[in-house]
Amino acid sequence: MNNIYDSISKLYTEGGFLNLYASDLLIVGIVMLIVFIVYSYYSVMNRLRPIKDDWINQRCNPSVIPFAGVINPQDGKSALDYTAENFASCTQTILEDITEYTLLPFHYLLNVINIAFSELDAAINSMRAEFNNMRNSADKVTNNLYSRAMNITAPIIKNNITMKSMFSKTQGTMATAIYMLYGGYMTTQSLFSFIYNIVVKILETMVASIAALFVVSFFFPPAFGAALLLIATMTVVIIASVVMLVIMQNIFKASGMRKPPGIPKK
Repeated sequence: MNNIYDSISKLYTEGGFLNLYASDLLIVGIVMLIVFIVYSYYSVMNRLRPIKDDWINQRCNPSVIPFAGVINPQDGKSALDYTAENFASCTQTILEDITEYTLLPFHYLLNVINIAFSELDAAINSMRAEFNNMRNSADKVTNNLYSRAMNITAPIIKNNITMKSMFSKTQGTMATAIYMLYGGYMTTQSLFSFIYNIVVKILETMVASIAALFVVSFFFPPAFGAALLLIATMTVVIIASVVMLVIMQNIFKASGMRKPPGIPKK
Protein backbone atom coordinates (compact mmCIF):
# COMPACT_ATOMS: atom_id res chain seq x y z
CA MET A 1 0.00 0.00 0.00
CA ASN A 2 2.83 2.32 0.86
CA ASN A 3 4.55 1.50 -2.42
CA ILE A 4 1.47 2.58 -4.40
CA TYR A 5 1.26 5.84 -2.45
CA ASP A 6 4.95 6.50 -2.97
CA SER A 7 4.61 5.86 -6.69
CA ILE A 8 1.71 8.30 -7.01
CA SER A 9 3.54 10.95 -4.95
CA LYS A 10 6.63 10.50 -7.10
CA LEU A 11 4.57 11.17 -10.21
CA TYR A 12 3.44 14.57 -8.82
CA THR A 13 6.74 15.57 -7.21
CA GLU A 14 9.17 14.53 -9.91
CA GLY A 15 7.45 16.41 -12.79
CA GLY A 16 4.29 18.16 -13.97
CA PHE A 17 2.04 17.46 -16.89
CA LEU A 18 4.02 19.63 -19.27
CA ASN A 19 7.26 18.07 -18.18
CA LEU A 20 5.87 14.69 -18.98
CA TYR A 21 3.91 15.49 -22.14
CA ALA A 22 5.45 18.72 -23.52
CA SER A 23 6.92 16.98 -26.54
CA ASP A 24 3.59 15.38 -27.31
CA LEU A 25 1.80 18.72 -27.05
CA LEU A 26 4.39 20.34 -29.32
CA ILE A 27 3.96 17.61 -31.91
CA VAL A 28 0.18 17.94 -31.75
CA GLY A 29 0.42 21.75 -32.14
CA ILE A 30 2.74 21.49 -35.13
CA VAL A 31 0.49 18.92 -36.75
CA MET A 32 -2.59 21.09 -36.16
CA LEU A 33 -0.80 24.14 -37.59
CA ILE A 34 0.26 22.19 -40.67
CA VAL A 35 -3.28 20.90 -41.09
CA PHE A 36 -4.67 24.44 -40.72
CA ILE A 37 -2.21 25.87 -43.23
CA VAL A 38 -2.85 23.10 -45.72
CA TYR A 39 -6.59 23.37 -45.28
CA SER A 40 -6.50 27.13 -45.59
CA TYR A 41 -4.26 26.96 -48.63
CA TYR A 42 -6.49 24.57 -50.51
CA SER A 43 -9.61 26.33 -49.32
CA VAL A 44 -8.23 29.63 -50.54
CA MET A 45 -7.00 28.16 -53.79
CA ASN A 46 -10.44 26.68 -54.43
CA ARG A 47 -11.99 30.13 -53.88
CA LEU A 48 -9.18 32.11 -55.55
CA ARG A 49 -11.23 33.85 -58.24
CA PRO A 50 -14.06 35.08 -55.97
CA ILE A 51 -11.46 36.29 -53.43
CA LYS A 52 -9.49 38.24 -56.07
CA ASP A 53 -12.70 39.75 -57.43
CA ASP A 54 -13.69 40.88 -53.91
CA TRP A 55 -10.13 41.56 -52.69
CA ILE A 56 -11.00 44.76 -50.77
CA ASN A 57 -13.41 42.89 -48.51
CA GLN A 58 -11.60 39.50 -48.42
CA ARG A 59 -7.99 40.56 -47.91
CA CYS A 60 -8.38 40.77 -44.11
CA ASN A 61 -10.00 37.32 -43.78
CA PRO A 62 -7.89 35.21 -41.36
CA SER A 63 -7.71 32.39 -43.91
CA VAL A 64 -6.59 34.80 -46.65
CA ILE A 65 -4.02 36.92 -44.75
CA PRO A 66 -1.21 34.25 -44.80
CA PHE A 67 -1.53 33.85 -48.59
CA ALA A 68 -2.15 37.48 -49.65
CA GLY A 69 1.09 37.64 -51.66
CA VAL A 70 0.21 34.39 -53.49
CA ILE A 71 -3.45 35.16 -54.16
CA ASN A 72 -3.01 38.75 -55.35
CA PRO A 73 0.68 39.34 -56.21
CA GLN A 74 1.82 42.94 -56.73
CA ASP A 75 4.32 44.15 -59.30
CA GLY A 76 7.69 45.05 -57.79
CA LYS A 77 6.96 43.29 -54.50
CA SER A 78 7.65 39.77 -53.35
CA ALA A 79 4.88 37.55 -52.03
CA LEU A 80 6.31 37.71 -48.53
CA ASP A 81 6.64 41.53 -48.56
CA TYR A 82 3.11 42.05 -49.79
CA THR A 83 1.80 39.48 -47.28
CA ALA A 84 3.53 41.39 -44.45
CA GLU A 85 2.22 44.72 -45.79
CA ASN A 86 -1.31 43.34 -46.06
CA PHE A 87 -1.08 41.91 -42.54
CA ALA A 88 0.05 45.26 -41.14
CA SER A 89 -2.70 47.11 -43.02
CA CYS A 90 -5.39 44.69 -41.84
CA THR A 91 -4.12 44.84 -38.27
CA GLN A 92 -4.23 48.65 -38.38
CA THR A 93 -7.73 48.63 -39.87
CA ILE A 94 -9.00 46.19 -37.24
CA LEU A 95 -7.41 48.24 -34.46
CA GLU A 96 -8.95 51.41 -35.89
CA ASP A 97 -12.39 49.77 -35.91
CA ILE A 98 -11.92 48.47 -32.37
CA THR A 99 -10.68 51.87 -31.19
CA GLU A 100 -13.57 53.61 -32.93
CA TYR A 101 -16.14 51.35 -31.26
CA THR A 102 -14.34 51.72 -27.93
CA LEU A 103 -14.29 55.52 -28.13
CA LEU A 104 -17.80 55.77 -29.56
CA PRO A 105 -19.39 56.56 -26.12
CA PHE A 106 -16.81 59.31 -25.59
CA HIS A 107 -17.64 60.69 -29.05
CA TYR A 108 -21.32 60.71 -28.12
CA LEU A 109 -20.51 62.42 -24.81
CA LEU A 110 -18.30 65.02 -26.50
CA ASN A 111 -21.00 65.55 -29.12
CA VAL A 112 -23.59 66.18 -26.38
CA ILE A 113 -21.19 68.59 -24.63
CA ASN A 114 -20.47 70.31 -27.94
CA ILE A 115 -24.19 70.68 -28.63
CA ALA A 116 -24.71 72.09 -25.12
CA PHE A 117 -21.91 74.62 -25.58
CA SER A 118 -23.26 75.48 -29.04
CA GLU A 119 -26.68 76.17 -27.53
CA LEU A 120 -25.05 78.21 -24.76
CA ASP A 121 -23.04 80.15 -27.36
CA ALA A 122 -26.20 80.77 -29.37
CA ALA A 123 -27.98 82.01 -26.22
CA ILE A 124 -25.06 84.30 -25.37
CA ASN A 125 -25.01 85.62 -28.95
CA SER A 126 -28.76 86.27 -28.72
CA MET A 127 -28.23 88.20 -25.48
CA ARG A 128 -25.40 90.14 -27.08
CA ALA A 129 -27.62 90.91 -30.05
CA GLU A 130 -30.35 92.22 -27.72
CA PHE A 131 -27.85 94.36 -25.81
CA ASN A 132 -26.51 95.61 -29.15
CA ASN A 133 -30.03 96.56 -30.24
CA MET A 134 -30.58 98.37 -26.93
CA ARG A 135 -27.27 100.18 -27.31
CA ASN A 136 -28.08 101.15 -30.90
CA SER A 137 -31.50 102.41 -29.82
CA ALA A 138 -29.92 104.45 -27.01
CA ASP A 139 -27.35 105.82 -29.46
CA LYS A 140 -30.09 106.81 -31.89
CA VAL A 141 -32.08 108.58 -29.16
CA THR A 142 -28.96 110.33 -27.86
CA ASN A 143 -27.89 111.39 -31.35
CA ASN A 144 -31.41 112.63 -32.08
CA LEU A 145 -31.46 114.70 -28.88
CA TYR A 146 -27.96 115.98 -29.59
CA SER A 147 -28.92 116.93 -33.15
CA ARG A 148 -32.02 118.77 -31.95
CA ALA A 149 -30.02 120.57 -29.26
CA MET A 150 -27.37 121.55 -31.81
CA ASN A 151 -30.07 122.78 -34.21
CA ILE A 152 -31.37 125.04 -31.44
CA THR A 153 -28.09 126.22 -29.96
CA ALA A 154 -26.02 126.49 -33.16
CA PRO A 155 -27.87 129.59 -34.51
CA ILE A 156 -27.70 131.22 -31.05
CA ILE A 157 -23.97 130.53 -30.79
CA LYS A 158 -23.47 131.78 -34.35
CA ASN A 159 -25.38 135.00 -33.63
CA ASN A 160 -23.42 135.53 -30.42
CA ILE A 161 -20.15 135.03 -32.28
CA THR A 162 -21.30 137.39 -35.04
CA MET A 163 -22.35 140.07 -32.54
CA LYS A 164 -19.15 139.66 -30.56
CA SER A 165 -17.12 139.95 -33.76
CA MET A 166 -19.09 143.03 -34.81
CA PHE A 167 -18.63 144.68 -31.40
CA SER A 168 -14.94 143.80 -31.46
CA LYS A 169 -14.56 145.32 -34.93
CA THR A 170 -16.51 148.43 -33.87
CA GLN A 171 -14.42 148.70 -30.72
CA GLY A 172 -11.23 148.33 -32.75
CA THR A 173 -12.39 150.95 -35.24
CA MET A 174 -13.30 153.39 -32.47
CA ALA A 175 -10.01 152.76 -30.66
CA THR A 176 -8.13 153.34 -33.91
CA ALA A 177 -10.02 156.59 -34.49
CA ILE A 178 -9.34 157.72 -30.90
CA TYR A 179 -5.66 156.94 -31.20
CA MET A 180 -5.53 158.74 -34.56
CA LEU A 181 -7.16 161.81 -32.98
CA TYR A 182 -4.80 161.62 -30.06
CA GLY A 183 -1.88 161.26 -32.47
CA GLY A 184 -3.03 164.38 -34.30
CA TYR A 185 -3.42 166.12 -30.95
CA MET A 186 0.08 165.14 -29.87
CA THR A 187 1.47 166.17 -33.27
CA THR A 188 -0.21 169.57 -32.99
CA GLN A 189 1.09 169.99 -29.44
CA SER A 190 4.60 169.04 -30.57
CA LEU A 191 4.35 171.50 -33.48
CA PHE A 192 3.28 174.36 -31.19
CA SER A 193 6.03 173.44 -28.73
CA PHE A 194 8.55 173.45 -31.57
CA ILE A 195 7.34 176.89 -32.77
CA TYR A 196 7.39 178.17 -29.19
CA ASN A 197 10.98 177.03 -28.72
CA ILE A 198 12.00 178.68 -32.01
CA VAL A 199 10.32 181.94 -30.96
CA VAL A 200 12.12 181.81 -27.61
CA LYS A 201 15.43 181.27 -29.39
CA ILE A 202 14.67 184.18 -31.75
CA LEU A 203 13.75 186.46 -28.83
CA GLU A 204 16.92 185.50 -27.00
CA THR A 205 18.92 186.28 -30.12
CA MET A 206 17.10 189.62 -30.56
CA VAL A 207 17.72 190.59 -26.91
CA ALA A 208 21.41 189.83 -27.30
CA SER A 209 21.49 191.82 -30.56
CA ILE A 210 19.72 194.83 -28.96
CA ALA A 211 22.15 194.83 -26.06
CA ALA A 212 25.06 194.67 -28.47
CA LEU A 213 23.62 197.57 -30.57
CA PHE A 214 23.17 199.73 -27.46
CA VAL A 215 26.80 199.13 -26.57
CA VAL A 216 27.92 199.90 -30.13
CA SER A 217 25.73 203.11 -30.24
CA PHE A 218 28.12 204.79 -27.77
CA PHE A 219 30.80 204.54 -30.41
CA PHE A 220 28.59 204.53 -33.50
CA PRO A 221 25.34 206.56 -33.04
CA PRO A 222 23.47 205.13 -36.06
CA ALA A 223 23.45 201.77 -34.25
CA PHE A 224 20.97 203.24 -31.77
CA GLY A 225 18.32 203.55 -34.51
CA ALA A 226 18.91 199.95 -35.51
CA ALA A 227 18.47 198.93 -31.87
CA LEU A 228 15.12 200.75 -31.71
CA LEU A 229 13.96 199.06 -34.92
CA LEU A 230 14.97 195.69 -33.54
CA ILE A 231 13.08 196.47 -30.29
CA ALA A 232 9.93 197.22 -32.31
CA THR A 233 10.31 193.98 -34.23
CA MET A 234 10.84 192.01 -31.01
CA THR A 235 7.70 193.61 -29.55
CA VAL A 236 5.65 192.43 -32.53
CA VAL A 237 7.11 188.91 -32.18
CA ILE A 238 6.38 188.85 -28.45
CA ILE A 239 2.77 189.96 -29.00
CA ALA A 240 2.27 187.30 -31.68
CA SER A 241 3.87 184.64 -29.43
CA VAL A 242 1.66 185.59 -26.49
CA VAL A 243 -1.44 185.40 -28.67
CA MET A 244 -0.39 181.99 -30.00
CA LEU A 245 0.40 180.76 -26.45
CA VAL A 246 -3.01 181.88 -25.21
CA ILE A 247 -4.72 180.14 -28.10
CA MET A 248 -2.77 176.92 -27.44
CA GLN A 249 -3.61 176.97 -23.74
CA ASN A 250 -7.29 177.50 -24.50
CA ILE A 251 -7.29 174.60 -26.98
CA PHE A 252 -5.51 172.22 -24.58
CA LYS A 253 -7.74 173.21 -21.67
CA ALA A 254 -10.86 172.78 -23.79
CA SER A 255 -9.79 169.28 -24.85
CA GLY A 256 -9.12 168.24 -21.24
CA MET A 257 -7.20 165.16 -22.47
CA ARG A 258 -3.65 164.45 -21.42
CA LYS A 259 -3.37 160.92 -22.84
CA PRO A 260 -5.60 158.48 -24.72
CA PRO A 261 -7.86 156.13 -22.71
CA GLY A 262 -6.62 152.63 -21.93
CA ILE A 263 -7.68 149.49 -23.80
CA PRO A 264 -11.08 148.38 -22.46
CA LYS A 265 -11.07 145.04 -20.65
CA LYS A 266 -12.86 142.07 -22.21
